[in-house]
Amino acid sequence: GEEVVSNGAFKLDSELQIQARPSMMQMPKEAEIQKEAAPPKGTRLTKKVSAALRKEQARLYGHYFALWRALAADQFEASKKAADALRALAQTPRPVRGDEAARWDALRARLIDAFQRYAPKDIATLRQGFDLMSKAVLQLQEAIGHETPQAVYLAYCPMAFQDTGASWLQDQEDILNP
Repeated sequence: GEEVVSNGAFKLDSELQIQARPSMMQMPKEAEIQKEAAPPKGTRLTKKVSAALRKEQARLYGHYFALWRALAADQFEASKKAADALRALAQTPRPVRGDEAARWDALRARLIDAFQRYAPKDIATLRQGFDLMSKAVLQLQEAIGHETPQAVYLAYCPMAFQDTGASWLQDQEDILNP
């Protein structure tokens, strides 16, 4: 048999904090600010926006959550399919008008940039692209909240990308690292 460690992380983390190093179990300051981007369970709307923008946001979240789930399951083909759907959404102009159009176009530009920088050739590259996409989606979430039928949660992993950390949205409370 193998020995299973059940509480070593707490010991390691407490040693890091004694040495005045960042905690592995607490988010850094800038991530704490982003934490407010995802409203608590049950919160649905933080700003009034048009039905057209909410419709596009729901489409975006559908593809984004499909990509997150596929990455979390290490399924490259499913991840690529979800990423392609998200790319198609980003590349297609939508019926959002006025000030909302500028916000939506900025999000679309950031998503397209993520695809250009991290073409989905393997799952590791898709994960890097997902990190950029998540930053764009988090900005939208922070700006307008959401009005989706399900709750939206902010997840954070301090060990992602060589311990630089990453945040993303997910539609379930239990964290699944993409």
